[in-house]
Amino acid sequence: MAIERIGLRRLFKAIGTSTKAEGYSGQFSLGSGKGIDIYIGPIPPLGLSFIEGFGPIWDPDEEHLMIKYTRAADPSKTDWVDGTYVDLLVWKDVEVADEISIQFRNEVKGAEQPLFEMVENDRHFFQEILEGTAGIIAILLHEQFVLKELATETVALRRGSNFAIQLTSLPMRIPQKIHLKDQGFELLRSLLNRISTISSKHYKILMNAFRWYHRAICLTETVDQFVSLFIPLETILSFWPSPDIDPKFKLIVNRIRNVIKNDVEAQETLNHLMERYTPSLFERFSYVASRYEFADIDIKAFNEFKKMRNRLFHKGNTNVNLSVDIFTEHGKETVFLDKLVAKYLRLALIESLGES
Repeated sequence: MAIERIGLRRLFKAIGTSTKAEGYSGQFSLGSGKGIDIYIGPIPPLGLSFIEGFGPIWDPDEEHLMIKYTRAADPSKTDWVDGTYVDLLVWKDVEVADEISIQFRNEVKGAEQPLFEMVENDRHFFQEILEGTAGIIAILLHEQFVLKELATETVALRRGSNFAIQLTSLPMRIPQKIHLKDQGFELLRSLLNRISTISSKHYKILMNAFRWYHRAICLTETVDQFVSLFIPLETILSFWPSPDIDPKFKLIVNRIRNVIKNDVEAQETLNHLMERYTPSLFERFSYVASRYEFADIDIKAFNEFKKMRNRLFHKGNTNVNLSVDIFTEHGKETVFLDKLVAKYLRLALIESLGES
């Protein structure tokens, strides 16, 4: 077996910043056989890479249907002549078969693919360190160094300055072609014509939830969208009445009351705690979903999303998905978080107009 070095690279274009001519660089150990290389300056050591021509949401109506991916060893070879770049490379040494190593070092075409696959298989390790380091730079130096991401790439390093590099997935949304029909606009017209009839309380809840839903769907990064979609979902749940206290919980409280019935101070403390008690997010969602025939799948899906949310908020685990698979007696059903949120926004809007 041979040892080769693989990594994940993220390149940023710093905004409104400058450095000395040669820039700043350093290699920092992350333990045995692991590390991160950092460069901040005008000429990134792994060259300049970026996608140009459009933003993170591709427009299918535009004529340029091909992604223009630019690579150059020196920014002066592109339109991006001046400026400061932040080049982060998280790497680790891995064992590979001797045959793969020999072919890779001899630059046999395609020999780098097994190494790229190893990066993808351990992507969480690389991405966590990349994003964490970018956060450190934002706090210790300035956020403008890491606001504009140009590219994320898989890297396999040969001896010396030689390397193989491949563009990996960037947050990019490719929409479908949509044709608006008469009945679609008539539905919109019908709803908006009656929106003034909604009670002020429900109007405020609905408009706040729809506002946050729009913000969420405009995001392209998975974690950002995941977190943001919970805002309109939690907001719209207040459209419906809150569930009563769980009977089992109420029974426990009554037993406690019986035990402390002669302790006035304890009774007052318990009453104060009960006044502050509110049902959990899962209890509130389950209560609302149970009103509809699709409750079982929605509740199971929401429970999976909630688990991801808790791991993200309480442990910083960014391994979240915008969809989950729910298995029933009829087979597998994929539930998308944005569609789940949209369903309950739609239900609240229709019910507020008296069409339930």
